[in-house]
Amino acid sequence: MADRDPQYECDLCGLCCQDVIVEIEQADVDREPRLLPMVYPLHGLFGAHLFRIDKRYGEPCPMLGRDNRCGIYETRPDVCRRFEPGSEKCQELRIEAGLPRLKASGGNGDGGNES
Repeated sequence: MADRDPQYECDLCGLCCQDVIVEIEQADVDREPRLLPMVYPLHGLFGAHLFRIDKRYGEPCPMLGRDNRCGIYETRPDVCRRFEPGSEKCQELRIEAGLPRLKASGGNGDGGNES
């Protein structure tokens, strides 16, 4: 039987939505029009139409609720969909914030995520 990568369940610390710069693509804005008033374009980078959510480093994403849940979870940008609980960046943010590392959650391999 092959070993699986460890799975992690998000504990809603919210650091992934606070301490990162969110660069999104046109498809993200098309999917979630509420993003449009809060982004500015980064024209010509890498040949794509990129945008950045207008926030300073350390400020939460404007779509992050007080409960640390995404207000646009079902239509969130692809970069947010790819951010995995327990990933290297997740663990790095937790350590920098003084939180313990997220522990692997065993179970059925879905990590408890709805993505």
